[in-house]
Amino acid sequence: MSKDKVYILVNEQSGGGKGLHLSNEVTAYLSRVHIPYILFKTAYKEHAYSLTRRIAKEYCQQENILFLVIGGDGTLHEVIETLVSMNLHIPVGFIPAGTGNDFSRYFPSTKSPISHLKKLLYAKETIQVPILQTENGIAINSFGVGFDAQVVAMTEQSLLKEKLNKIGLGFAVYFINVLRALFRFKTFTCTIETSSGITKTFDHAFLVCVMNNPYFGGGIYMEPSLSLMDNQFSIVVLHDVGFKDILRFIPKLFQQKHLNDKVLFNHHDISATLHLPKHATMQIDGEVSATKTKEIKVSLASYPFWKI
Repeated sequence: MSKDKVYILVNEQSGGGKGLHLSNEVTAYLSRVHIPYILFKTAYKEHAYSLTRRIAKEYCQQENILFLVIGGDGTLHEVIETLVSMNLHIPVGFIPAGTGNDFSRYFPSTKSPISHLKKLLYAKETIQVPILQTENGIAINSFGVGFDAQVVAMTEQSLLKEKLNKIGLGFAVYFINVLRALFRFKTFTCTIETSSGITKTFDHAFLVCVMNNPYFGGGIYMEPSLSLMDNQFSIVVLHDVGFKDILRFIPKLFQQKHLNDKVLFNHHDISATLHLPKHATMQIDGEVSATKTKEIKVSLASYPFWKI
């Protein structure tokens, strides 16, 4: 038996308009098969927070409902963070429509959004997906301080991203800004303390990233040794690098031969404390934020998604 009703939260602008295209396909199908739905459209950044609260209040009063999110990782992050803050565990279905879509890369999917939708409509079981929990909120994929956060900040401000999204090349702006940031980034000091007893200080950190997902930055296979369902995260620190080191490291990264490089520290754990510069720029699931304190404690939590 399929779900009786579908609540759809969509970011129509995600993926350069892909969100709008996919939501039109989804709603047209639901109309054909006479499954009622209510459509909620984000109108601005962080609008999904308030829309999720509205949906959750209605959802909790009904049974056999599908809460469907159509958008990128940033939209999904806002939805899950809101539900976690409300102490709710409403199962979520997700149809990726972003530029990077790192979260969905780990899960089996079909090329047809309608095939994906059908599986969600008839899904009976949920799967508990690990997420990162910090004082700054949750992360479904990763959070990072340093070079990657600066690249994300530059990308958010770029007018080029919207133009490239329209021709399906939105990911290219990320790589363009990687090259731009290389010439202006300054290293910083950080200390990592893990629950397994490791304490390590880096005086010239270039990038500090806690990853719950092997993918990074829109499809870069940053942590091949990590699995989303391992119930552990990876701390990755790129440190003591000069321009020549970066030029040497990048090809190794794309060949997946970078994990043993001397400039890379990586460690798997279930909880840790990061001591970072106060008010440093941070990226959380590809969205720019700011560290609220110099000390960030991170641990694992989980959230239910419909199993398909």
